[in-house]
Amino acid sequence: METTATRRHDAPTWEACARESLLAWNTALASTPLHFAARLDPTHRPRAFDGRSSVAFTPDVFGLPFGPALLSVTQTTTTIRSGLPVASDADIFLNHAAPFNCYRGAMPTPPVHDLVFDETTLPSDIGNSFLEPGDESLRMLGSTGPHSSAQLQASRLNADFAPQTEIVTFYDAAIEQTFPTGVVVSDDLVFTGSIFRVRGGDLSLGANPYRPRLKVLSSDLQNVLYDEAVGDGSLGASHIHPTIAISDDRLYFARSQQAGTAFQTTPQVVLEVYALLR
Repeated sequence: METTATRRHDAPTWEACARESLLAWNTALASTPLHFAARLDPTHRPRAFDGRSSVAFTPDVFGLPFGPALLSVTQTTTTIRSGLPVASDADIFLNHAAPFNCYRGAMPTPPVHDLVFDETTLPSDIGNSFLEPGDESLRMLGSTGPHSSAQLQASRLNADFAPQTEIVTFYDAAIEQTFPTGVVVSDDLVFTGSIFRVRGGDLSLGANPYRPRLKVLSSDLQNVLYDEAVGDGSLGASHIHPTIAISDDRLYFARSQQAGTAFQTTPQVVLEVYALLR
């Protein structure tokens, strides 16, 4: 959400720019349990498992150098609650040596800013997608569990984002499935792009890369009508980030595959087009 201050780049300080943006977000989130509040604390430094999502201008990341041309790093800390992984805090480290010119004024003092919010725990971990079927509820497709038990889940949420009891799990003993980042609704079908690899293998994205997968579900997400690997078998780069779109009778599936360089995680975006026969 963009504010006047961020558009004109004339906020007097970084804090003023951030506070105005948070105020705009809180206005939009007024009907939900979510609420952001800025908290300046000159004695606090970002650390994992402290329940604070901190934005900090620092010379390094927990003692590790930023490296050349790196502006920022985000570290997310995840805990297990009721058997489900939940992100407890996400700390953003901004390279203090970089010349940030998104506002006018001196660098912020203190250099640490915490975002505190009322939390609604969602039954998912990473790579989430939302769809609104028109019945005053939301559906969320996400992935849960560590690599040894990674699986896809479809959940029904209330309008205030609170999860309902309707959760469908798509588990396959042979493969781990995650990152359903591509979701589109067409007529009475839900198409979702995700990624998969053999379960129980190496956790390294380089040694055990993911591949893209397409699922077609019924509109209530209860029935799997199609579930197959897509593409020419090329190995994916990192988490592939599948994205799909439908236009007329064509389905477009975008993903990242290995670019063929010395580094296996170097991505090359590939767009594949499939004809839909209904």
